[in-house]
Amino acid sequence: AKELREKGFGVTIVNGEGLQGEVSITWCVTPRKRLKEVLKIVSNINPDAYITTEPTNPTKLTENRK
Repeated sequence: AKELREKGFGVTIVNGEGLQGEVSITWCVTPRKRLKEVLKIVSNINPDAYITTEPTNPTKLTENRK
């Protein structure tokens, strides 16, 4: 998360338990035009990371959104 945050991405981490023990789920909502940048950062941190993408539809924009 540190590397993503340093690049200006918002990150939320949820700790949980998976089949083989503790896991961390990291959410990062980003504009589509910056997706490749996020994927590169994650790949450099953990080449075996399980990544999913999905479209989002914000229901409320805050003043800090660009």
